[in-house]
Amino acid sequence: MTESYDQAVGRILRRLRHQRHLTLRAAAQLLCTSAPVLSRKERGQDRIEREDIAEAVHAYDLSPWEAYELWTAAGFIPEPTRQPPLAYDVRSFAESLLPGLRFPALLLDTLGYIIAWNEGFETLWGLSRSISERIHMVDELFTSNARERLGGHRGRYICQTLRVFYLKTLPIANDPAFRELLAQLAERHDPDFTQFWNETHRSQAPEHLLPPTDIGPIICSHTSPFGPIEYTVLQSIVHFFPLPYDLIVYVPLGAENNQRYFRLVESQASDRVYVRV
Repeated sequence: MTESYDQAVGRILRRLRHQRHLTLRAAAQLLCTSAPVLSRKERGQDRIEREDIAEAVHAYDLSPWEAYELWTAAGFIPEPTRQPPLAYDVRSFAESLLPGLRFPALLLDTLGYIIAWNEGFETLWGLSRSISERIHMVDELFTSNARERLGGHRGRYICQTLRVFYLKTLPIANDPAFRELLAQLAERHDPDFTQFWNETHRSQAPEHLLPPTDIGPIICSHTSPFGPIEYTVLQSIVHFFPLPYDLIVYVPLGAENNQRYFRLVESQASDRVYVRV
C-alpha cells in the first residue's frame, strides 16, 4: 500500500526526532505544538501543512538536503534554507554550465519554467523573442512558433512533453502553486491543453500504454534551411542552493542530423547564455 503524503512526512519527522535524541514533549516544545498533536502527525493521522514543514526545518536545524527531503515528501515546493538565488547567482550558475554543451540545452525550475538556455537552443526555438517575463515549457508547445517548427510531429511531441511534465511535478502535486499553474495553463490553452493532458494521464495506465515506438525517448524534428533535423531529448537533474533544476539537452540523431545541425550553427560561435528569472 502506497504511503500518503502525511504518512511519509510523519515517518521522516519521527526519524529526525530520534536522531536528535528528543522526547515527544521536548520536540513538541521546539515545534511550538503539543506532544499529542506531534504524535498524531508522526503517525500520519493529522494533516501536514506548509507551516509544519517550515517549523521543523527551523527547529531541527535541518541541512539543505534534509529540508529538501522533508518538503518533497510533503508534496510541497521546497523553500530554500538560505536566501533564494538572485538573478546574478542563477546567471553565474547557467554560464558555468550551458556554454560547455555543444547541443541545444536549457534549464527548468521545479514548476517547469525555463530559467536559462544556450545559443543552440535559441537557434532552435528563438525563445528570446518571447514577451513573457516567465516562460513555461508547456506554454511554448501551443505557440505559432511550435506549430511552425514541429509541423506534423507537434501532437506527438506535446503528449511526450506533457508526460515528462506530469512525472516531473508528481513530488509537488500537493502544492497550491502547482494546482494554480494547472488552472492557468488550462485557461490559456483550452480545449487543447485539457485534451492532451487527459490523453497523457490515460497513457499512464497499463491497459492504455501507447505502442512501443511512442513510449521510448522523446524524439522531435525541427525544420532548418538544410533540411529537417531530428533530435532525441535527454533529461538530467542538477542542483543549485540546493534547489533541483532539470537540464534538458537536444542531441541530433545520427551522422546526417549532426551534419545539418553543425551547418546550422557554424556561423554562430557565440557562447551567449539567456536567463529569465
